Amino acid sequence: MTSGSPDRASVVIVGGGVMGVSAAFHLAEAGVRDVVLVERDALGSGRFLYATGFSGHGFMQGPAVGEVLRDLVLGREPVVDVSALDVSRFGAELRPELNIV
Repeated sequence: MTSGSPDRASVVIVGGGVMGVSAAFHLAEAGVRDVVLVERDALGSGRFLYATGFSGHGFMQGPAVGEVLRDLVLGREPVVDVSALDVSRFGAELRPELNIV
């Protein structure tokens, strides 16, 4: 550990990309104060733009997609109508995913 780093914490987050920083932020927002975020480079470096939904075409999709997924997971009605994207449009019965890593 570097000088000034704690030798223990309730939560250690490895990676200071958008997911790691977001996790640290939300933990702090929830009142968890002994969180350590470990990053080998500057915060947000690396694949930050990909993780936030930025594509080479200049479209920012991450926030909108994130809001729709949040609403679906929480059982809310999304602001955007996503019924056309329902899996039932394929007309086949659902099978369990076997190739989960």
